[in-house]
Amino acid sequence: ERFVECENFDCTPGASELLKAFHERPSSEAVALFNVSYPSLTRGELDGLFSCLCRVSVLRARQVLEDVLGGGGEVPVAMVNSMLKSYSVNHQCDQVDRLLNRVSSMGAQLDIRSYNIAIDAFGEAGDLGKVGEYMDRLLREGLKPDQYTMNTLLKMHAKRKEMEKVYKVIADMERFDVYPDTVTYNTLMYHLATSGAYGAAEKVREDMRSGGIPADAFTYNTLIKICDRQNDLPRLTSTFHEMREAKVSPNLITYNSLIDAFARRRNVEAAELAYKSLRSTDLEPTVVIFNTLLKLRAHQGDLKAIDSTVKEMESLGVRPNETTFNTRLDAFGRLGKLGLARKTYNEMIERGCQPTTITFNTLMKAHARRSDIEGVRSWYEVMYALDLRPDAFTLGILIDCYGKEGNVEEAERVFFLLKDEEKVRIDTVVFNSMLSMYAANGSMNKLISCLEEMKRMNVSWDIYTHNIVIDAWRRFAEYELAWNAVSDLLDSPILPDATTTRIVKKLSSTAEYRQENVVERFGKQKLKQSAA
Repeated sequence: ERFVECENFDCTPGASELLKAFHERPSSEAVALFNVSYPSLTRGELDGLFSCLCRVSVLRARQVLEDVLGGGGEVPVAMVNSMLKSYSVNHQCDQVDRLLNRVSSMGAQLDIRSYNIAIDAFGEAGDLGKVGEYMDRLLREGLKPDQYTMNTLLKMHAKRKEMEKVYKVIADMERFDVYPDTVTYNTLMYHLATSGAYGAAEKVREDMRSGGIPADAFTYNTLIKICDRQNDLPRLTSTFHEMREAKVSPNLITYNSLIDAFARRRNVEAAELAYKSLRSTDLEPTVVIFNTLLKLRAHQGDLKAIDSTVKEMESLGVRPNETTFNTRLDAFGRLGKLGLARKTYNEMIERGCQPTTITFNTLMKAHARRSDIEGVRSWYEVMYALDLRPDAFTLGILIDCYGKEGNVEEAERVFFLLKDEEKVRIDTVVFNSMLSMYAANGSMNKLISCLEEMKRMNVSWDIYTHNIVIDAWRRFAEYELAWNAVSDLLDSPILPDATTTRIVKKLSSTAEYRQENVVERFGKQKLKQSAA
């Protein structure tokens, strides 16, 4: 809005040239040109150009405002507001407060925009005391809150999940003769949705319809997110079609949400169709969208599709990031293409993209899948040389490799190293690696000790933990313990998988120790899963 005001005000050619410089030239050149022209600018021209100056140089803008305020005369509220907005954008709440107090002490009559900027700044900072103070000052000045004021308060309380205060703000809107608009409803709907109150969020959308409040892209993007979280893909698709029929243009957030929702569910056809729809618009796909497509195509194991995606990114000038390279590395690792993985890593370095712990975890996992322990060690050494901190997954891979190699001593050394590392949390994956190793080596006592340590550290079990324990007791011929472990699984919220079924089938073949009641429970659980 300020730029439009600048372009419409009647200015000399010098001011016009300045306006163009602020829009087109580097900041330093624009400020230099402004410094040359500044002494000859009229107050009207300065008012029009000041918001541009605030955008490119807060320091110079502050100096100019000091000159104007120190020169006497009427306080230029428009310039003050531009300066306040600049402070607010830069999260300088103390400067907002200082400037407003100084201008007020000069007897200037601030407008509603001045107070809105202050309320927004302190609301973002979470300083509710200051927000209340400026609301009181606004009312004492005889100013009337507008939609921006009330929407700012609504957003502030909604972000803090203070729903009682949210509804009080809505009630206050009626008291101040301020009518809810699209932003009001969007704010309420979005924060209800993020709190998991999907029904209440959709009721807000119905209220918008009945009240004749137009929906915008933000409205539909929130509805699409709700459908995604409710796992309702048909309604997600129909919401997108409704958006198009309402002539509301989808934006990049819309397409990213669609593609991501379909990709996470491995719905290749729908994801590709959403991407095709994006390409039919003037919007340019982002690196996030390409990364989602890469992950989907990588999961299919389609090397040609991965290659074509990378080429399309290059043709559109989309710069790959760490996630792009890590996704490609993971795909090549899963397919056993270790040469392509190394080539991709080299390309990553050449393109100036810094590898992360995830990068090396992915490379180490690729070699671990091929039982290439030397390859795992080699990448770990590169990681160590780059001074990257290993995480639980890194050390879990090492433990798993040493376990398969039968090198229990080295695996335990890594495990105890991990336990001593304060910033690395030992998770279920690491314990599963240790349990699997002890089970494979017949170390029953160590397996029991590991389970006790897992309980002591409050690390939860997953289906892999259950499978390892059940199979370990079976192989140790501890059949009663094995059936007890099956029963524990059935009592937990974790669902058995295909591996569990195979283990239980083997366990059931030992007729003399077969526990019919557990077998029957297991069969019923599998029937329920099949029906679902």
